[in-house]
Amino acid sequence: MRETYRVLPVWAGDVSGIAGALYEFGGMTVIHDPSGCSSTYNTHDELRWYREPSNIFISGLNMKDAVLGNDERFIRDILDAREGLPSRPQFIALCNSPVPWLNGTDFEAIAGILERKSGIPSFYVPSNGCHDYARGAGLAWQKLLQKFVGNRKTAALEDENRESTEQAAEKGGGREAESDDAVSVNVLGMMPLDFAAEGSVLSLEGLLQRNGFRIRTCLALGDAAGLRCLPDCTRADVSLVLSKAGLLPAMYLRDRYHIPFVTGVPLDDEDDPVLKRLGGMRPESALGETERTEVSRDPRPPVIFLTEPVLGASLASLVRRRTGRKTIVIDPLEADPLIRIPGVDAGLFGEEETETFLAQFPDADLVCDPMYDTILPDPERTRRIFLPTLALSGRIYREHFVNYFERGISDRLLGALTSG
Repeated sequence: MRETYRVLPVWAGDVSGIAGALYEFGGMTVIHDPSGCSSTYNTHDELRWYREPSNIFISGLNMKDAVLGNDERFIRDILDAREGLPSRPQFIALCNSPVPWLNGTDFEAIAGILERKSGIPSFYVPSNGCHDYARGAGLAWQKLLQKFVGNRKTAALEDENRESTEQAAEKGGGREAESDDAVSVNVLGMMPLDFAAEGSVLSLEGLLQRNGFRIRTCLALGDAAGLRCLPDCTRADVSLVLSKAGLLPAMYLRDRYHIPFVTGVPLDDEDDPVLKRLGGMRPESALGETERTEVSRDPRPPVIFLTEPVLGASLASLVRRRTGRKTIVIDPLEADPLIRIPGVDAGLFGEEETETFLAQFPDADLVCDPMYDTILPDPERTRRIFLPTLALSGRIYREHFVNYFERGISDRLLGALTSG
């Protein structure tokens, strides 16, 4: 029963990741699942649902449809829903929960039928509700890139994007001026499940601009997240991978278009290694291997980061550089042998593994979501620094979400670690 959760909530699932990853691209996302389940993917895991229009639909799968495989109804309902939208969707994306997956529903064929009947680009993002949001979002962005980038159908989008970029440059948009020789960056893995604090996108733009970079395409928040901007990603100098979800599209752009990528969350710190690596465009860089050697003999208990792994590795690098403390970075998300995250020490899947591992370090400082407080071996000895994330605790602690890109964040985070 090592994969059973008794106390902790599970991390958001792959379908939530798909819905969130595609939210701002102007498409129509259809989840093949029982009626009523849309609230699980949207109201629980998607803050934008409350303030921005959404084209996320649920099929209302019932027992008869599940047993008999009523694909005709599924296709008809999608086409009818499309007709009822105020504007034509840019694409139709399909995903699903476990029941249609167990039934062997041929979603690739259904996507082909929808594209022929509607004239709208359609594709399937492989899902089954049994994986986590990072895998779902990564696959969604990868499928989106495969469908639209380099496709002749997107030539008009490229022209439109170029014109819009030129117009925005003329108007200035109230942002800091970008130098002509700024390094252009694809931002990958930017979604509210990991970065839910208000103003995070604008803060990231400002941080990159102050350091000589400009965002070309963003997957997938803000002005650079639309489908109109997507073809422009092949002209970027480098990709910045902010989360585990961004690694699949980063590897696709590297392998297909030879765009290197740097993994890490840039922080407002003059010695930040992520910003330095971006400037040198050194691909797939590790976060602080030298730092680990220098602090290996520190007698103090370690600081353990039990967070989204790319964020955890970045914060751990900051702690080692500025305090000399030992760190341990844990990846609580699904293991993938094809994906290596620099700076991660261990991958723990499930509540039991996590409890057993943490019991080895009763005096450590633990940086985690507040939900982990319930399984700590000795709360009196283990000091906790809480960084809530939408992907685990949902909206419960939304007033305490952290903007990791704002000015002075490094000093505030270190202050929280060293206080008391």
